[in-house]
Amino acid sequence: MMGDADPMAALVAALPAQLVATRRRLAGWSLPGGLDRPPHAVAVCGMGGSAIAADIVVGALADRAAVPIAVVRGPQLPAWIGAGTLVVASSHSGSTAETRSAWEKARGRGARIVVITAGEAWAAEARASGAAVIEIPAGGPPRAALGHGIAAMLAVLEAAGVVQAGCDAGAAAAAQAVLAGDVGSAPSPAVLADALVERVPLVYANEALAAVARRWKGQINENAKSLAVTDTLPEMFHNTVVGFGHPAWLAAQAVAVFLGAQPDAAGSAAGSAGGSAGGSAGSVDATDALERHGTAATLALLRGRGIPAFQITAPHPPGLAAALWLVAYGDVLSLALAERYGEAPTPIAAIDELKRRVREAAPGSR
Repeated sequence: MMGDADPMAALVAALPAQLVATRRRLAGWSLPGGLDRPPHAVAVCGMGGSAIAADIVVGALADRAAVPIAVVRGPQLPAWIGAGTLVVASSHSGSTAETRSAWEKARGRGARIVVITAGEAWAAEARASGAAVIEIPAGGPPRAALGHGIAAMLAVLEAAGVVQAGCDAGAAAAAQAVLAGDVGSAPSPAVLADALVERVPLVYANEALAAVARRWKGQINENAKSLAVTDTLPEMFHNTVVGFGHPAWLAAQAVAVFLGAQPDAAGSAAGSAGGSAGGSAGSVDATDALERHGTAATLALLRGRGIPAFQITAPHPPGLAAALWLVAYGDVLSLALAERYGEAPTPIAAIDELKRRVREAAPGSR
């Protein structure tokens, strides 16, 4: 891996242990004062690596959540957020300007607030304001604290009665299998990295796995210092597929990757972008069939135009186990791609420079 001194490989390998350790530490966690009933809705405010944990949980569990859950990426709060809403403000450092702005607005509207942070100063400030606080371990960049973030999010949602306990069963083991090199019938991350060198990855997934595709993009951006693009299906069947005609260099400089999960025990392919057909024709509803056939048709279209296309399907039904299997695969892939480009994964000089320029232009910003 690129440079033995770079810590990112060890941080990537820690994902399952983070999830297990923080789940154990937060077992039985409850909201101070309790709740008479679940909130009307949950809003999670965060940016970058501090928001992706919520995105992944929401995508994997959206069909099991008792109330709507929205992830707010930015300083503005939608008008519907108020006293009946549970607001989770997540900032690894505790100094993310957009998240703190949203948190302050939520306080002004009387929302019930939980703060998730590794920043001691913000944790103390949040407690003083009456918010519940979950502190996660510091050390490493926010994108390397995903296991802690997912565990914290699950603790909050379980305590609020929004999801049932145990919905992450098998998730840590699924990620660990990939990190140990067991990817089943999928091509290894090293093989896919070879195919991506000097090409733009086009990463596709359905809505349940859209956050995983975004995680792939972010890890390829930050670890490999490389561009990547994401899109969701079935929406892409109605527009993106028309765009593969130009520019002419697409066949030589792009690679498509479809992420998916195996059909569940009932035969549903929900969460699967090109998962195995499995089951009888009558066991998969029309929506799932459309997704599978649409994916197959898109793969044929891409390959017919000379654009390489891969399917990476987790050997798990839709849910957090499938999501974390794919997350671990993408994390390892990003490190392999960084190695091929000769890049150190951990430094993010471009973001540091951007923040410096913003501070100089607006001295009051964080």
